Amino acid sequence: MRFVVDVSEARANTISQLINGGRYKSVGQFIETAIENQLYLETSDGHRIVSTLRENSHKFSDSPARPPSLSFQEKPLTIRKESHDATGYPETITTVNLKLPDRKLSLRSVPTPRFDELAASLASVDENKTWLWGQINKILPVKVGLRILYLSLIDLGESIELNQFKDKAADVAFAVGEMIREHEDKRGKKRDERISAGLPGGDEPFKSKSRYKNHFLAYMRKDGKLDGAMSLLKFVNMQEDGRGRLLIGLTEAGSDLARLENPPIDAKDLDNSLGAKEVDFYLRHIQKNVPGEFQAILWLLKTISDGTAVRVEINAKLKEDMGKIWRASDAVIDTQRAGLTSRASELGLIRAIRSDVGITVHYEVTTEGKSLIS
Repeated sequence: MRFVVDVSEARANTISQLINGGRYKSVGQFIETAIENQLYLETSDGHRIVSTLRENSHKFSDSPARPPSLSFQEKPLTIRKESHDATGYPETITTVNLKLPDRKLSLRSVPTPRFDELAASLASVDENKTWLWGQINKILPVKVGLRILYLSLIDLGESIELNQFKDKAADVAFAVGEMIREHEDKRGKKRDERISAGLPGGDEPFKSKSRYKNHFLAYMRKDGKLDGAMSLLKFVNMQEDGRGRLLIGLTEAGSDLARLENPPIDAKDLDNSLGAKEVDFYLRHIQKNVPGEFQAILWLLKTISDGTAVRVEINAKLKEDMGKIWRASDAVIDTQRAGLTSRASELGLIRAIRSDVGITVHYEVTTEGKSLIS
């Protein structure tokens, strides 16, 4: 089906700048990405058809055969069925084993990327005012990617080929996402209770894996800037080798976070996405290394503490404070607010409170959030 869309000259120029800058290959790719992002937002409340990994694995294969230098069969990564007794968990659950080896590994870290090497979102040149793009709405998908990369680097050295890692990571993250969603569906969990958002899954594996690779993993733009959550949070770095291959490796912070125990990965706790040590590490890391993300969280906590606690009011305050700096439309403001509140909620710094009729949502700062402000 063909659609004709009229846009303002200013927006058309901005789109052209993004394409010329290497962010998108063509106008068609930009529009397709915009549509996919909006559909993702509109359907992110869990009202989607979920096809299991077993049903789709024979239909979709977006991961071409790779050289044997990275064989996940040789690492502690498996997918299996596991039975449980009648004391609590589902009788049968798909388990992805991403646990660390018994021996402690000492991997060589790559240098932490500088801010000027990263793709600054919303054209911000001030690191303190550069927030993560709102589509990066969860931290668990980043954690899963880091653990997979850490395990991939065992006996392989400092770095590995980027696309090789991303293809495997998307496959494993898909299995993790389906495992968690199966648990959430059986429990009848509501949107705010689900931890699976951001992990690939559903009835379009190829598209969901592509979204996961671009938003939560890492890639290098045509202009050489690093993008994707793992890069923007300075957990990884990339460089080309002498044969023109793009390699990815873990920074010291990325390696440290990858090793920390995680509830779903290490304890089969599918109700909590991050452990207390992970939350503490993340906050300390961004305070020191990713000041824009830390300032964004502080802004949100202070805004809610001052009584601006409803989504539309937070949007208005965000537009007042950052709209001109970002040159952002109302849709971008809404996306930025949604991503930030989702991350802050996952970190346990705020909680969403629904009205009696279940329509209006307001936020309140938790005890942990108040401690961070002070």
